Amino acid sequence: MYRYLVAHIPGFRLERCGWRSSQEVVLVQEQQNALRIQSCTPPTRSHGIEPGMSLAAARVRLPHIAVEQSDPVSEAEDLNRLAEQLLRFSPCVGPMPPDSIVAEVGRTRLPHHRLGDVVGQERSLIERTRIRLKELGHSATVVISDDPETARMLARWGNQNRVIAPGQGRQALSELPLDALSLPPAEQQFLQNLGIVRIGDFTALPSAAIANRLGAVGVTAHSMAKGNSPIQVLSPWTEQNPLVLSQDFPDPVLQLDALLFVLNALLRDACSRLITVGQAASQLSLLFTLEEGAQRLSIQLGEPTRSTERILRVIRHRLEHFKLAGAVTSLSIEVSESSPFHGRQTSIIDRSGRSEAIADVTARLQDSLGRSRVSIPEHQSRHRPETAWLKRSVQATALDTSSAHQLEQTEMRILEQDPVHHWNGKPVFSPPPRPPLLVHPPFSIDVRTPKGGIPLAVQVEEQWIEIVATSGPEQIDTEWWVNPLRREYWRVQLQDGRSAWIYQEDGQWALHGWWDQ
Repeated sequence: MYRYLVAHIPGFRLERCGWRSSQEVVLVQEQQNALRIQSCTPPTRSHGIEPGMSLAAARVRLPHIAVEQSDPVSEAEDLNRLAEQLLRFSPCVGPMPPDSIVAEVGRTRLPHHRLGDVVGQERSLIERTRIRLKELGHSATVVISDDPETARMLARWGNQNRVIAPGQGRQALSELPLDALSLPPAEQQFLQNLGIVRIGDFTALPSAAIANRLGAVGVTAHSMAKGNSPIQVLSPWTEQNPLVLSQDFPDPVLQLDALLFVLNALLRDACSRLITVGQAASQLSLLFTLEEGAQRLSIQLGEPTRSTERILRVIRHRLEHFKLAGAVTSLSIEVSESSPFHGRQTSIIDRSGRSEAIADVTARLQDSLGRSRVSIPEHQSRHRPETAWLKRSVQATALDTSSAHQLEQTEMRILEQDPVHHWNGKPVFSPPPRPPLLVHPPFSIDVRTPKGGIPLAVQVEEQWIEIVATSGPEQIDTEWWVNPLRREYWRVQLQDGRSAWIYQEDGQWALHGWWDQ
């Protein structure tokens, strides 16, 4: 079962130019060597002015009438842009020129007893669509039916927001005037001469007679009158270029709360569009148009996301440390980088009180310190401690621990299947701990030791500190083919509570690292 939502906006072509429906204005375009009216407002119609009339004839009836020149290219662009507002409800949207937009809102087959649930949901969808278009300055009539042409005719001629129950399109159309089918003048006049003025009368005629008298045009109109117009399956919307949303301010704005309020609305729209195409944002760009000049702010997200709250939290943190050079007259948000979003497996354990995600923390550090200054250490199989790890740039996927957990589980299964692992003849080797804070390069220190004994005190920060506990020595010999070295490492606990990693090489002592307290 296909279900379509159509929003008919009778004043769209003039409203997009800034005119109100209460003003006396017409939209004109050159046709047959004369300017002819394409659209007009209700007050203008009250003077007998209708689309198709020449501008000269209209001015005879209403001399002071305002005139707007039609721009078909801009109209098409604006109607497409308005259709994108329906992406929050459906991934399949499109324009229905000249003044309607459509969205596919259902493609399922439900049992008869559940149709009431669908109708209730669709009524809510109609109201949300109507309110959204009203916020954008457009008054619309919204109808949901089994096909878009039926919905459009009912929206245009019925002048009532309504849901047409599945299979009831023909009955709903029967009361509309014959003009709703938009037949060519000759066919229209022929049917009117027969006394047919409503669609219900037209559908009562035999199909064979329609084919013989009116041809293909009549057959198509007859099928539409029965609510059986060809199904138009809309293609899912895709965003080829970076997604950009903008908002102009009637008055210049400098307050952070006002900017965040607008950003929240723009982010909701952006995330809705990302959802429809299965994408998630990983990097955003904010453009502040000022009274003089402009400023741009790049926002790096910790991992791909389409959560408005999460993105807004990162933006708020950046804006609190971002200084604007003047009041903002316009604000734009661009999704400069996005990636496919396959969802996230959530835990069955309640994590409502957990701390901030590592990905978000990393993103904030990158924004504050620079992307090149924040990295992930990666282990290398090297004996020399200062070369046993590498800096790896932070990527969103690098913060996902699921692959590391799977690797760990695989290694455990291999060990469980290895008979040598169960041999108890020799204890399993446990590598000694390494300090998380490595001093690079190591610096020389003085160490007080008895001859051939363990360290007793070290001179750090120009003062002697006694050693209260030691662990070692650990002998480290590096590769003989690359600058070989031979060191004897000790982990020592100082009297002030700190733990240091020191070594002796060729009779000289050096400090190489610290453990966190």
